Amino acid sequence: MHINFLEDMVRPKKTVKRIQLTLAQQRCRTVAIRVALFVGTVLFTINHGQAVLQDEMSPSRWFAALLTYCVPFMVSIHGQSSQQPSRLS
Repeated sequence: MHINFLEDMVRPKKTVKRIQLTLAQQRCRTVAIRVALFVGTVLFTINHGQAVLQDEMSPSRWFAALLTYCVPFMVSIHGQSSQQPSRLS
C-alpha cells in the first residue's frame, strides 16, 4: 500500500514510526548510505570543491558539507519508507 504525501502531512506520527521501522532494516540503511555517498559527493564537489582546493573551508562550511551527505540519506530513507507496505494500520 503506497502512502501518499497528503497522508504523511495529516499523520506525522505514523510517518515517523514508518521511518523508524525503515531505519531498523539493514538493507534500507545500506541503500541510503550508498545514495548519500554518491549524491552527497556530487553535491559536495559542486558546492565546496573550490573552497577545499583553495583551503578556505571554515567550521560552518564543514557543517554545511556534513548536511550535504545527511540530506540525501534521509530523503532515501523517507522514499523507501513510503514504498513499503504499511504495518501500522
